[in-house]
Amino acid sequence: HAGMHGANKFGLASLANLDKLPPKGAILITAPLKITGGTGSPCRVLALVAW
Repeated sequence: HAGMHGANKFGLASLANLDKLPPKGAILITAPLKITGGTGSPCRVLALVAW
């Protein structure tokens, strides 16, 4: 986690139902918990898709 965070990037793991998203155009919104000194966090991920 620390290497990616230092590059101003983050990774998401163990996501479900990604097969239900379109190949392009989905916008992911993540809401991680801010854990002082932590290098990872559980988070809620939402996907916005056009109808």
